[in-house]
Amino acid sequence: MIITRTPLRISFFGGGTDYPIWHREFGGAVLSTAIDKACYITCRRLPPFFEYHSRISYSKVENVNQNSAIAHPSVRACLQYLACYWDSMRSETRCATNTRSRSMPST
Repeated sequence: MIITRTPLRISFFGGGTDYPIWHREFGGAVLSTAIDKACYITCRRLPPFFEYHSRISYSKVENVNQNSAIAHPSVRACLQYLACYWDSMRSETRCATNTRSRSMPST
């Protein structure tokens, strides 16, 4: 299982101007900060007894029979990258991913 924790960021202005395709031509400046809340992403192997091949949960849930059918481009690319490390004998790795963030103050 892989678990990541990334601080949430707030961009006050200039978001997107730090992308190379933009700042090479126009320059860029970004004012942002990290806050004391985080985004967690988990990724684990999915046991073979589920009806679907992979389950991806973010603002929506995707249950797919092939990783190439995943609609979320970043998740699809990451699973293609991880497949070569998890199981070099299989063409695709069965996987379950979940994204959670806590942006509201706890009470």
